Amino acid sequence: MAAVGREIAARWPEIGPRHHHGHHDLCPAYKQDVLGFPFARLLRLIYGDPEIPDVWSDVWMPEGRQRALARLGFDPGPVDGIWGPRSDAALRAFQQAAGLEVNGWWTTWVSWAVHDMEAG
Repeated sequence: MAAVGREIAARWPEIGPRHHHGHHDLCPAYKQDVLGFPFARLLRLIYGDPEIPDVWSDVWMPEGRQRALARLGFDPGPVDGIWGPRSDAALRAFQQAAGLEVNGWWTTWVSWAVHDMEAG
């Protein structure tokens, strides 16, 4: 898989680590990415860059997403892994504040924005 990724990156050098998305980008925020795929590890192999951050693992499940939103000041309600209206409203408010499309879907763009905001 890494070899295929390196071939794609070589053919289209404008595609960088932030442009890669998994099937989880087709899921609303309350749905867990069933693959649990080590995305950052694969991107590090593709790009030969051990510094590519893992922006996915901590927010792989709804509870992690709620925790991240709460840390950033967006109240998702109880951090219990149950994605309800308050969690959805917190995600939408975060998307708006981050300048992202406000659609209530937890995408790779949201994961990167969380990482960037927490990194300062």
